[in-house]
Amino acid sequence: MNLGYHAGLRHGAWLRRQFANRSRQPGWLQQLLQAARARHAAPAPALPLTLVTFSGSRDLPEQLASLIALLANFGTPARLWVASDGSHNAAEIALLEGLDPCVAVRPWHSLALDPLPAPLAQHVAAHPLGRKLALLHGLTSPDTPFLAPDSQLLYADSDILFFAAARQWANEQAWPSAHGGYLLDCQPALDPELLPTADAARIPLNSGVLLFSATDPPAWPQALATLAASAHAPGHYTEQTVVHLALQPPAYLPLPHHRFVVSIVDQFRYRDLILERQPDLVLRHYVNNVRFKFWTQLRRAIGPW
Repeated sequence: MNLGYHAGLRHGAWLRRQFANRSRQPGWLQQLLQAARARHAAPAPALPLTLVTFSGSRDLPEQLASLIALLANFGTPARLWVASDGSHNAAEIALLEGLDPCVAVRPWHSLALDPLPAPLAQHVAAHPLGRKLALLHGLTSPDTPFLAPDSQLLYADSDILFFAAARQWANEQAWPSAHGGYLLDCQPALDPELLPTADAARIPLNSGVLLFSATDPPAWPQALATLAASAHAPGHYTEQTVVHLALQPPAYLPLPHHRFVVSIVDQFRYRDLILERQPDLVLRHYVNNVRFKFWTQLRRAIGPW
């Protein structure tokens, strides 16, 4: 038996329960954010971008912890929208919006186009991740009211931890950037039915973190045409594959893969080998295989809690 791995799973689950229980205590989350911000010598910088994340009630503990790490280590965006899948109740919305004045919870469909293009409407009806795809499409389409000229939009899933080096990267970043960016996946997790050629998976995209630029909108028409032409039902990787097809170089390039990481190399280890080996890590996407490390490493992102 791999004792370290199973200990990590149990420790992560216990920490998650502890965080969820404490988050219901009045003022605890705000105090935690204040203490996390105080770990830096200077106040959190104001970021000239809109940040959007997508989640539901099931992932509320991860979303709260991720937002605290983001606001403490990355900075305060001009707008921070939590796009809800519709499952949040009033108390959960109050917890999210009470974190910081910049945070607002919005129904996902209020940020999508109305009506949805037919391929997107079919995807939404067939798979839960269709809502995320419709959200990303609506936020970044050429005539959208959400992305102003010469501005940028950063999308982040709810299972992202931002670390102290994120502030350095934000301060060094030229806003707006010359191009958009995305996470380089650790392995192709794409729908082969939607890929026109094997070359399309050469640099596989992970849609957990996406940086969009108004000057270079994604190639949504071509990507949605591919989705519309598909005869099979959408699967878990359909959303990510459509985004992969829409974000084409040179307008969209991988973010520095040694600082913006998605990896399962340490899946069966208790320790977070990525964080230990990369002191300048900006963020890590803790996908399902390594989700327990999100909780065992939260202290390193925000301090004691």
